[in-house]
Amino acid sequence: MGVLCENLIFVHVPKTGGTSIEGVLREHNGKLLMHNELNRHAYPEDTQPLMGEGFIRFAFVRNPWDQFVSLWASLRQTDHAEWGRLSFEEFVKRWIEKGNLQYRYFHPSFSKWYSFVGRFERLQEDWKKFVDLYAKWLPAKLPVKNISIHEDYQECYTDTLRDMVTEAEAGVINQFGYKFGSEHGNHHQE
Repeated sequence: MGVLCENLIFVHVPKTGGTSIEGVLREHNGKLLMHNELNRHAYPEDTQPLMGEGFIRFAFVRNPWDQFVSLWASLRQTDHAEWGRLSFEEFVKRWIEKGNLQYRYFHPSFSKWYSFVGRFERLQEDWKKFVDLYAKWLPAKLPVKNISIHEDYQECYTDTLRDMVTEAEAGVINQFGYKFGSEHGNHHQE
């Protein structure tokens, strides 16, 4: 899902703090932008009609290995009918097969669209930077929402699974300099 609020277009990448950001934007009369009824997260191409002058498009990115664990834990915690009963290995394989990847949000053809990309690993700090640069009328601190509780992401991976995510998310890993084991996220706001 995404949100249009004033001249801001938020592209919500799953498990990157987006529920908190959406909440703040909706409190300021933001309108939801949806991909479709099955996938509520809008992709950059879904916001293309709003490419006019003066729009500020922003998103947050997350260490892909950590994001996979957080997604899986969240779906298990909500007892999601299709995804919540899968083992982590099954989840990773199916998620990749479906193409539900961060790279889709940050493909080089969309990079120029973003005025700001923050990191989940520095969510509060980067949100404050965004607010200071583009939206001083928004609160400088985000509320904590939609936390998934899980072990350190590194403990969930076999070498094979780590390599699968590395290959599938190579674009995000290379573009943002992520390394397996370098960015922890298991008790952050999601």
